Amino acid sequence: MTRRISGDEQRSAVRLVLRTLGTFEGSSETANGERLGRFGPGKPLSLLVYLAHSPNRGAPRDHLVELLWGDVDTEAARHALRQTIWYVRRVLGSGVLETDGDVVRLSAWCDSDAHDFIRAIDEHDEDKALALYTGDFLPAVAIPGGAEFERWADLERLRLRSVFTRTAEARVLHYLGRGEARLALPLARRARDADLADERLWRRLLEVHLAAHDVVGAAVDADALEHQWRAEERELEATTRALMRRARHPTSTDEQSEATATAVATLVGRVSEFSALTAAWDEVQRGGRARHLHIAAPAGLGKTRLLSDFRLRLRASRSRVVLLRANPGERSVPYALVSSCAQALAVLPGAAAIAPGAANVLVQLNPALSSHFPEARGTPDVSDPLHHRTVAVRELAAAVSDERPVALLVDDLHWADRESLAVLSACAGDFREARILLVTSARGSARQWFAHHPNELSLHPLDVRAIAELVASLGQLPDEPWAGPLPALLHGASGGSPLIVFELLQLASDRDLLVARDGQWRCDNVDCLLAMLASSD
Repeated sequence: MTRRISGDEQRSAVRLVLRTLGTFEGSSETANGERLGRFGPGKPLSLLVYLAHSPNRGAPRDHLVELLWGDVDTEAARHALRQTIWYVRRVLGSGVLETDGDVVRLSAWCDSDAHDFIRAIDEHDEDKALALYTGDFLPAVAIPGGAEFERWADLERLRLRSVFTRTAEARVLHYLGRGEARLALPLARRARDADLADERLWRRLLEVHLAAHDVVGAAVDADALEHQWRAEERELEATTRALMRRARHPTSTDEQSEATATAVATLVGRVSEFSALTAAWDEVQRGGRARHLHIAAPAGLGKTRLLSDFRLRLRASRSRVVLLRANPGERSVPYALVSSCAQALAVLPGAAAIAPGAANVLVQLNPALSSHFPEARGTPDVSDPLHHRTVAVRELAAAVSDERPVALLVDDLHWADRESLAVLSACAGDFREARILLVTSARGSARQWFAHHPNELSLHPLDVRAIAELVASLGQLPDEPWAGPLPALLHGASGGSPLIVFELLQLASDRDLLVARDGQWRCDNVDCLLAMLASSD
């Protein structure tokens, strides 16, 4: 039961306690610990949480109306907001919410688990941060008429989840480095469970299972991973499949086999595409105008590897480069990819030069950007969010590329959300003064997403010569009868897919049929190797 506190009580006497990680609830108490009331999921608590996370802990009334009462007309929505403010003040005291002109501001002292989590990260207290993160931010929140609030919560949820998984993975590596795999196991599982769409976190969990000699757990999680990826029609990376094979068929450590599994081959068969990317970058540097190239290829033909090598090339020359990758787990979250794009660009020099209106739009798009634009309120005109966000991202790109050009690489575009694709397409078609090289990659032609027809690079399967070069980059082929036909056999079994070539080499290594030792390939059972390649599907 709630107690009404008198009007002459000071705002400092009220302490809000917001619990938003893994739950959605709030409570209030006086300075001496007396419980005043409890808030469950609903619009009063949603209002308090949003204000607590807003820059300067305030927002205009019109923005709050659009945020939480988008399903009714303006007058009814403004009346509902007034009633909600009255109710909060009645329960917590008149000093909890202030109005400054048209701005509603949270003025009570607030204890928020989400804020405590980020503060612990900033103070490098990882143990405290990991203990505080008890689940997703506002899990499964659904507010009638609050579609905009739900979108904001989605982005905040992704941001906090990403901070948690990075912190957890770093601590897992710390435990593994000390030989404490059993301590790492529950934390690795928590990180994986927090983001089931992140293949890297699945790999880390399998590694911890193997280090802890947890044979049953490793096999169970390998099966779960394969089932989920098959259901989503996704391709597992070669390193992931290698770990899955080890998880399902644990054997004694074979250092030579592990060396083959972790070896990185030279990028082969992509000289013309790499040259086209380099030439486009040189043109942007010399001419100062934007360029857009799109890499199209089916899964497994090396789009990600090509972008990664190009990024390394630019970083080696101290160029400004940003690499993003669309995540299939965020495909249903509006503006998820463009939010990540804005955050990546905002850390570059020159970002502070954008207009205040654009800064407001970007902070509303991604509240984490308030640290880069401290004067922004995050409360732009929401009448046409797609248009405003497109203009703001375009202005941000122009600002960060004013002094030095920037390469923006976007991988796996086919997994991007619809709204981000619309913003990216509009920006790419009219970057205006931005000195940007935009390189996108996807499993389909650029015509599916872009109306301005960028230069398209189509990756084709490797030929026999390229496969021979790939094999040679991992180990020298001996002058023996079986070695000469090997590239052609790999080509026939893989269809020229570099991903499948790696899979075949790994499979042969796992079966001790083909092993790279001292920089040279060795085969101790030619007949079995040939039979394996002939029967591969």
